[in-house]
Amino acid sequence: MALTAKFITTIANHMRRKILYLTWGEDLATSGILENQVINQLIATRRVAPEISYHYLCAMPIFWKLRHTQARQILDEKISRLQAADITSEVFYYWLPVRARHIAIVAYKLLQPLFYFWFLRIRNVCRTNEIDIIHTRAYTGGVVCATAIEFLKIRTPFVFDTRGLYVDEIIQLGFLKANSWWHRLWQEAERRTYHTAAMVINVSEPFSQHVQETFSLPRDRVATIYTSVDTKIFRPSRDSVVERKMRLAKKAPVLVYCGDLGGNSWHSAISLFAIFNLIRKLYPLVTLKIVSSATPNVIRQELADAYIDAVDMLSQTSFQRTYTASETAQLLASADIAIFSYHELRENVPRYLSNVVIASKTGEYLASGLPVIVNSTARAAASVIVTTNSGMSYDLRETINFKQDLEKIVKKWLTYSKQARKSAELLFSSEANARKYYEIYKRFGPITS
Repeated sequence: MALTAKFITTIANHMRRKILYLTWGEDLATSGILENQVINQLIATRRVAPEISYHYLCAMPIFWKLRHTQARQILDEKISRLQAADITSEVFYYWLPVRARHIAIVAYKLLQPLFYFWFLRIRNVCRTNEIDIIHTRAYTGGVVCATAIEFLKIRTPFVFDTRGLYVDEIIQLGFLKANSWWHRLWQEAERRTYHTAAMVINVSEPFSQHVQETFSLPRDRVATIYTSVDTKIFRPSRDSVVERKMRLAKKAPVLVYCGDLGGNSWHSAISLFAIFNLIRKLYPLVTLKIVSSATPNVIRQELADAYIDAVDMLSQTSFQRTYTASETAQLLASADIAIFSYHELRENVPRYLSNVVIASKTGEYLASGLPVIVNSTARAAASVIVTTNSGMSYDLRETINFKQDLEKIVKKWLTYSKQARKSAELLFSSEANARKYYEIYKRFGPITS
């Protein structure tokens, strides 16, 4: 009996994994993406694989602390949800106020001693909690972690969840000048991060292929896991069935756009209203609901500068901001069709940036049972929507089939809605993703310090 108990204990210890999940420079209090892609995913993974234990270290600049005194309740609620799932969480306010776009400075060897306490914090958490694997999210967390591993000779394997091609993106957004000193520093930090990581996870197959080829990574060190959505929170509404039938019969659908928009965002307000204007010509009673942290007045000014009929479009548009996944889910479920407008192709933007795009909104739209109208420039997202029959793609340069495709969605809305939900459960659900993360974790650790 003692031998059997010892054997069971040995197997249990072999299967268990202690994960340090690290985000750096992302706002836990106000970021809906962190709630959906991190908090809900960590909770789902714990539920699916109880042998996984997480220590979540959320590092944020010290000047955000004042902002968080005003949003303390929201921050505390998110931390409480993690604690209820038996996930240890730690908020670390770091003193050097480095912006996300400048995080590559940690890779500059002459200045690395300035960031010693950043690196030490990561090593101390690993040692104190006997961490088996470090899992970082996005380039900011990845670059800091990879530099800490090199600087302090940390032996813990590191999983890099890329989320986007950050260096290329900030160049296109105007925050980084191509071929500048900062760009070269970012390129070195990027290369080092990819080659330090024991596993690189990307949000689409084209993304994984691009990373593998660009950084010459072995295929077994690259994986694809789509963005996550909690399908228990984001789900179709059963309360508005009658109202929806009436709206669609009158050809007065409610469209919804969710996420960053306009200004310095990667998602263009001009592109969103270009497709909205096209739909208005076909369905004059259509309305658009924008769920975003974007400042409405900024969007209004952009439209006024771009469209003669901006006032008319805005009269059929509402702006709403949410602070929790549940609030967002309710607004999505009350709409009929979702829009993923992204931006139009520009000559100076590398095509591969558009080819890899999925965005967290894709899974949220589908889980809410919303057929999606997606710009073909967001190639990876458009591929998912079209191949799963969950909506339609469009190209503003060629709209000959647009009316026919849209009318098909309106007439067969329920069919598209059911397919959208099915696609979300298969490809984007946090439960399905939890199993994929678990399989990756099993490849590493437990390790000895």
